[in-house]
Amino acid sequence: MKKIVLLLPLTYILLTACSGQGNQQDNGKENGDSIQAPMNNNLANIQGGPQTIKVKDGGQAPDIMTLLKAFQEAMPNEAVELVLKHGENLADGTQYEDEDDWRVLVDRKNGYADLASMTDCDQMQAAIWKKKDGHRIFAVSLFQQHGDPQDRLCWYDYNPDTETLTAEKSPVDDFRPDVKPEAIDWILPMNGTTFEIYEYHVGFPRITHQYTWDGQQFHPGKNLIDDFTNSFNNRTESGNPSGWNYYTIIDLTGAGSRVLWLSEGKNPKVSTLLTPFKGQMYSIAELTEQSVENSLACYKLPPQGKDKLPTVRVTYRDLPGGYWHTIMQGDYVSYVISDLPNFAEGGRSLDIEGFGADDETTDILDVEGEFFMPEAKQWHKFEFCEEAP
Repeated sequence: MKKIVLLLPLTYILLTACSGQGNQQDNGKENGDSIQAPMNNNLANIQGGPQTIKVKDGGQAPDIMTLLKAFQEAMPNEAVELVLKHGENLADGTQYEDEDDWRVLVDRKNGYADLASMTDCDQMQAAIWKKKDGHRIFAVSLFQQHGDPQDRLCWYDYNPDTETLTAEKSPVDDFRPDVKPEAIDWILPMNGTTFEIYEYHVGFPRITHQYTWDGQQFHPGKNLIDDFTNSFNNRTESGNPSGWNYYTIIDLTGAGSRVLWLSEGKNPKVSTLLTPFKGQMYSIAELTEQSVENSLACYKLPPQGKDKLPTVRVTYRDLPGGYWHTIMQGDYVSYVISDLPNFAEGGRSLDIEGFGADDETTDILDVEGEFFMPEAKQWHKFEFCEEAP
């Protein structure tokens, strides 16, 4: 049987709760991305849903198709309609495959259904979590490639006594990243109960936030970072990033210059600061127990370049006596200046590594700036995981 792989578009999207809660920040899709900010919903025929949905003949233990039928009656959507049409008679765990390269899968036993495709057709996922008190969590994630917004996550509590779905907050509502990401993504579990939110920053490895289910509610679980250490090969003294246990993300320029800060512990005495540069995560500072005193310093400079972008110079001094100056402008690394001892000829050697722009100059080392040190708002325990295909 042909396997359909889900497409993962990365777009910058704003949306509100499908449940119709005015200021609630809710965002999602079957495989999608968005940021937390309120905006009017206008996905397909759905113009914001009711707070409650009556489930006809719901009973004590409605299956995924029963809840989807009620959802569809209250908030009609083409993708859900196709799941109901082609999934009604499917055996659990089997799928209907259409000649236009989309599929419908239904698994009543595990409380899951979806419409998935590598094309730009409407897609959806639905899942059920059984609660200890007899209630159920029912979630529907909708995606429309050409819609605005593209994504929507609808999250309900089902009360068997009243046979009613009532909108409530999802883990996405409480998700607060260190720095606003370019995109977030989530996926409803086909198997198991763990809910995952994916955080994306351009040039960074993907960050996965797992939420574990205790039978009544979700709790923050592991944080996972896609393992990028095979490209971790520039100017690091330890050469062994596997010892990092905590991470945070900071914005050094205030204009989106994201830096991934990895540390052995919550006190960043042994840590590394990395940011995207020329296609890889580039170490702008590597702090160790043996680091020289005052080995890291940051300076806020007057706006530089023809576009007068907010500019920060990060200066790092390594053990052999080299100085590395990373020039960050706006939301990216503009260029790097190395100031290294020349043991063969005496003196020092200044070199620029950049993109060949006219404004790349060592004169920026003479520009006075306001000294500051980077600070972490919070440290997150994490593990490296296998990089997503």
